[in-house]
Amino acid sequence: GEAQSGHIARIGLDMFLEMLSEEVRRLKGEPIKEHTEPELTLALPARIPERYVPEASDRLRLYKALSTARSEEGLAELAAEMRDRFGPPPPEVDNFRAVLGLKQVLARLGVARAEIAPTKLTVSFEGEGAAVEPQRLVDFVGAHQGARLLPPGKIVLPVDQTLPLPEALSLWARELAGLGEAGTP
Repeated sequence: GEAQSGHIARIGLDMFLEMLSEEVRRLKGEPIKEHTEPELTLALPARIPERYVPEASDRLRLYKALSTARSEEGLAELAAEMRDRFGPPPPEVDNFRAVLGLKQVLARLGVARAEIAPTKLTVSFEGEGAAVEPQRLVDFVGAHQGARLLPPGKIVLPVDQTLPLPEALSLWARELAGLGEAGTP
């Protein structure tokens, strides 16, 4: 009703619908997949600098909106809004958006941790939340030049230095998303 509309506005319609769907599944007695947020370690500048968005309240609002976006399309819409309002983003903002897009994929795969650096991406599929079978990881590493598999359930992926960093991270996000699709190495 009217009282709930304020809650929807605060958390966003997509997240509200996801929470509602999860509650319906719980009430029906269906299994509920726990959402895991991967722990990220960044060795690259990924933020909204003060020189780009001077007002702290605007930066905070943008951080919240970007970090709660549930899809690449949502991130792209926010990036377009930022570009319209503040002009072309500096590299740190593009890196931040790419990191968030990658984080969405990693969360869907049940990744525990990831280390993101300008030259490599290390992804840990350790733990019970991992949604990727070990053989698929082996096949994935075998299909990607320069990729390495380290025990237990960790892969190291080289970041293409010929591409801008956000594009290289987005490329790995698309490749890793394939791990969650049936029949894809």
